[in-house]
Amino acid sequence: MKEYKLGNTTVFVHSPLLNMSEEEQNNWIVEERKKGNPDLERLTDLVNECYRSFY
Repeated sequence: MKEYKLGNTTVFVHSPLLNMSEEEQNNWIVEERKKGNPDLERLTDLVNECYRSFY
């Protein structure tokens, strides 16, 4: 678990990705995209929507 403070908000991230190197994270993402991981696809869509709404 990793804790981030953003202003008055505290975000707790529970993910094994935090214990991986950057290369391992990238490999995991590539593999999960190939498998069609629906959670990863939805997260990608949400991040893209956020970027579009701000820029």
